[in-house]
Amino acid sequence: MRTNTCPVITKSGNRCKNAAGNLVLPNGKQVCTTHLKMWKKDEDSVVFVQENIQQQVIETLDPESSVRERMPQAMRDHGAVNVNQIRNTINPGPITEAYLNKENHTMTITDPTDEEIIAEMEEDFANLQAEFNAIKDDPSKIDEAAELYSDLVEAQRDLNYEINQASANYSPEKAFVIAGTGTRSIWGDKETMRSIHAHLVTLIKGAIEKHGKVIVIAGGAKGFDYVLAKAAIDAGAELHLYIPSPSYVDYYWGKAGQERNWINKIVESADFVKTVCDHHQYGKANFVRNEAMIDEADIVWAYPDPANTTGKGGTHSAMRYAKKKAVRIHKVTL
Repeated sequence: MRTNTCPVITKSGNRCKNAAGNLVLPNGKQVCTTHLKMWKKDEDSVVFVQENIQQQVIETLDPESSVRERMPQAMRDHGAVNVNQIRNTINPGPITEAYLNKENHTMTITDPTDEEIIAEMEEDFANLQAEFNAIKDDPSKIDEAAELYSDLVEAQRDLNYEINQASANYSPEKAFVIAGTGTRSIWGDKETMRSIHAHLVTLIKGAIEKHGKVIVIAGGAKGFDYVLAKAAIDAGAELHLYIPSPSYVDYYWGKAGQERNWINKIVESADFVKTVCDHHQYGKANFVRNEAMIDEADIVWAYPDPANTTGKGGTHSAMRYAKKKAVRIHKVTL
């Protein structure tokens, strides 16, 4: 977690996980872009973490918010809090007081999971996206749209950071990890794709029999990547998708249509999805994605284009990187 995080209590009662921005509010607080925007609209809507919990009175927009949502961060960090402490620390409304009377016991507070944090950040990002889409084509609001777009970029960066932090907490050490890289040229060749799929399913099942838990890392592209991902699902392996950048799926698969539906099903079925880079870097993100996959792998399964004799392209680059890292390479052949 970043040390300089936004000192705001979110609607779910957790401290904001976004990085604090450079702008300082009149009260001396540095907040993230999302809560800076909220503060500009309504100063009273932003609730800050304070060090001295005995002097803090939490105010919220929702009068029916739960006790947990109104508790100071320091209290939640403590773990177990007696209701009398809550009464002495916040100014409970009638609904909260009724809750305290009903549940007159010590409350155990648990920290939010990575999934909960990411889900809340995704919701905030979606709200920003909707607000931007509503005004982006209005010439009279071009300045506001530009500001929102800047907020979106930073919110996406923060979201990617949290996703990558969550992935750093995941260790595949107890599993046998297979990373796949291969040509896109087979896309549309149904016969070849079916043959490769059947062969990969057999290979993955054999790996499961030998190693137990198997993780297959696929890159999310058309062609071999897609076939490998589907084979992993069908063979019963754990599928991890490494996406180069936030715009990758929209750019390569389209925002709608049959092909987008296909990749959406793969994403939904994956056990883990990682966005490797903040932006596409003019195609370089594809190579960074390949290297990130290989860094986690015990073996690389490669299916280069038989017609490519130049040694150029992502698949050959990935194979060279695997050799450099002394990771075994298995060339998939039919």
